[in-house]
Amino acid sequence: WFAIRALITPSKKGSRTVAINQQPTNNACLAPPFAIISASSTNSCSGTISFFDNSLNMPNSWFWDFGDGNTSTQENPTHTYQSQGVYTVSLTVTNGLGTDSVIENNFITISYNPAPIAYNDTICADSSSFNLISFSTGQINWYNDTTSGVIIHTGNTYNTPVLNSSTNYYLTEDPSSYFGGATDNTFGTGGYFNGDQHLIFDANKACIIKSAKIYAEAANTITFELRDNNGSVIDDTTLNVVLGEQRITLNFNVPIGNDMELGVAQGALQNDGLYRNNASANYPYNIGNLINITSSSASTAPFGYYYFYYDIEIFENCKSEYKEVTAVLNPPLITPIISQNGNQLSTINNPTYTYQWYLNGIAIAGANTFSIMISQTGQYSVDISSIQTGCSSSSSIFSAIFSGVNEENQQINIHPNPLRDICKISSDTPISSISVLDIHGKVLYDFHHVNSLVFILDLSNLSNGVYFAKVTTSRLSTKHKLIVQE
Repeated sequence: WFAIRALITPSKKGSRTVAINQQPTNNACLAPPFAIISASSTNSCSGTISFFDNSLNMPNSWFWDFGDGNTSTQENPTHTYQSQGVYTVSLTVTNGLGTDSVIENNFITISYNPAPIAYNDTICADSSSFNLISFSTGQINWYNDTTSGVIIHTGNTYNTPVLNSSTNYYLTEDPSSYFGGATDNTFGTGGYFNGDQHLIFDANKACIIKSAKIYAEAANTITFELRDNNGSVIDDTTLNVVLGEQRITLNFNVPIGNDMELGVAQGALQNDGLYRNNASANYPYNIGNLINITSSSASTAPFGYYYFYYDIEIFENCKSEYKEVTAVLNPPLITPIISQNGNQLSTINNPTYTYQWYLNGIAIAGANTFSIMISQTGQYSVDISSIQTGCSSSSSIFSAIFSGVNEENQQINIHPNPLRDICKISSDTPISSISVLDIHGKVLYDFHHVNSLVFILDLSNLSNGVYFAKVTTSRLSTKHKLIVQE
């Protein structure tokens, strides 16, 4: 134990007792740790962040809290956030002499690109496949859910399997691609090369090297590699190439870093080579401000040689928000059946349906209820549509015969008329509905489902003038003049 005395002024003194643990002779710790953290970036559109312990005094254990419910005990962990937001990160470090913690409030901001544009699709059937379409311009990836990360399709149009019920799908959009590096091998001089050389580049942002153009001396199986500045493989892919020019798919995940290498596996070209230029390269090659190809690995003229990878396609490793689209499967409507009673045609009566009647294939203006009164013989049909689902169905053609019934053999009485405010409308057959119209044909009142021989009509809210009452019964529909006056 040690007693430490602090002298502030000649008259003011203080002291504090401090415990220092006895350490083994070979322990290199000289003091408790002092926690310091940093990150590859504090803003990300991919959600993936690399964290670094910069603590002083040689800590030997670490506990990271990333602020989203996840933790790590690695020294320099890489963490992927699954949701947008602003996150507070903390680190606790320990060595043989003590422990220290640091909290960085609102340290990491994850902000995804906007979701792609897509819309629900509806089919009226018991089962069906769908063509779901995105109208965005980037690469569209389709998923069954937002958690597994399993891509079920890539492209703007997704043809679903046959579905028996409504199903949700989710899609994201990869950013647009940039192309760069040497466009082709037509500059300077060059030839096929069988050695182990590579391009050297810096990555300013996390990105994806999606594809590149190569020129193969012969058909071959080649392992293409992305390596860090120490030559350690970060990502690779083995491809069967054919003779000549071709574009290969790489999908290399590139982290932020300097002096990384883009080449092939050692000995991959010993039998049949890939083309490289040995003069007139034009470094640096900046591709979309994402990567910067600075030179080649050639020992004699690193700025003159250019190896293997031409017209490189790259895009930023950004996520977009998910867009949910639904393949809506609605049960089909039954086919409407037309029946005739006198001069009335009718079909199924459903208040959630809309109707359109046709005579000889031509829509009948105003014939938009479940029944109509006909005035001539002809070929009639009706379309029905569900207001709730949008599904529709059409009847078969119905040959209707007009019986010649007219207003004279149906008794409609209106009393009094002229009237001041109220009149009584009576009929010798049940009244189905009554509409009151002005002289321009505008409907002022509509009374449906009357189902009575007598109806009391209150027109007390109307001004003096001439109006018409359209009276519909099971036999026909007639129009009568009404005079309202004081």
